Amino acid sequence: MPERVVSSDVVCPFCALACDDLGIEARGRALRVTAKGCERAKAAFARSTAEPEPAIDGRPCSRGEALDRAADLLAASRLPLFAGLATDTAGMRAVMALAEATGGILDHAQAPGLFANLLAMQSVGWFTATLAEARNRPDFVLLVGGDGSEAAPRLHERVLRPPRSLRGEGAPRRIVQLGGAPGTGAGIEHVPCPADRLLEAVGALRGLLAGARLPKAAHALLPEGALDGLASALREADYALVVWAAGAIGMPHRELLAEHLAELLKDLNARGRAAGLPLAGPGNVIGTNQVCAWQSGVPLRTGFAGGVPDYQPHRFATDSLLAAGSVDTLVWISGFTPAPAPAADLPRILVTTPLDAVPAQGVYLPVGTPGLDHEGSVYRTDSVVAMPVRALRPSRLPAVAEVLEHLKARLDAPTRT
Repeated sequence: MPERVVSSDVVCPFCALACDDLGIEARGRALRVTAKGCERAKAAFARSTAEPEPAIDGRPCSRGEALDRAADLLAASRLPLFAGLATDTAGMRAVMALAEATGGILDHAQAPGLFANLLAMQSVGWFTATLAEARNRPDFVLLVGGDGSEAAPRLHERVLRPPRSLRGEGAPRRIVQLGGAPGTGAGIEHVPCPADRLLEAVGALRGLLAGARLPKAAHALLPEGALDGLASALREADYALVVWAAGAIGMPHRELLAEHLAELLKDLNARGRAAGLPLAGPGNVIGTNQVCAWQSGVPLRTGFAGGVPDYQPHRFATDSLLAAGSVDTLVWISGFTPAPAPAADLPRILVTTPLDAVPAQGVYLPVGTPGLDHEGSVYRTDSVVAMPVRALRPSRLPAVAEVLEHLKARLDAPTRT
């Protein structure tokens, strides 16, 4: 039996909360969460220990052969799309180098939620809190569109309802959820609101806070007295925290809701203290966007076909590009979980954690997982801290960064010029 190795204070890379208090037991390549992990973490750490070989159109091959075929595809491509982008900081740096070299376009699988927030921030600005501030300062929390657990399963335990905070042990904190399914945790007041009416409800709240007299139809958006009650609670709070997960809210034009919430925070800060906590999706979407921004000067959904960064937040969405046939090669990167690539009738290069079955089409390059198979770093949802993740088990699988660096080296080789 393999030797048992127990690690403490392990960072979990499987949601943007990046909890850093897990206990993990390793026996060879088998991992098990022994303390603190949520159900998502337990399933992800215990995932298959397989180390498959690369493949081309379903045929197993050497890594060198797969890299040569991938390099041929990219060399022949006029406009490749680098999508998925679930990788750590080093992996995204390698993606950037390859995209710039091939004139490719960048888009993350979690970009819809990311851009709902980014476009709001670019349009009107906002006040946001770090996780530490969100844990320690608020006396009133407004959850919009859900209780936050879909994006961050341990949000309430780690941030919103900690046993201790700087406000003092046992200090009261009221939590109200507007819309979404009722939260399962105790102590959350739920105010029903359909997802497609959230925008109107937040707009009505802003109106009340500004002293406007609203028509009866506006008050009818929520149960009787709820709108006035929420406005009073926000107005009277010493520190109000507004939490939302744009990617998990099932409504069109989520950027308008994020914009209204950003404006609500500005309204509240005119007379007191308030902050927002936008929750990001998984796959290190905040980290990949950070790398793109610091290396190119603009966020994701950027292309390099013209030799300079071309930021197109609407045009360069993966679904739109594939549906229109605008790109001719798909490089799908999924380094944390084996997320399937979108269906597309074009050459595909799949750089992913081990899949359940070898794909019948495309170049398949299996990679290890940051925080399990190799060390690296991922960014938290508040975007201010890069959390270090460790290698917890022996692995033959390379990191995304290693695979893409070898791929770029083949493209740069003198025999191709």
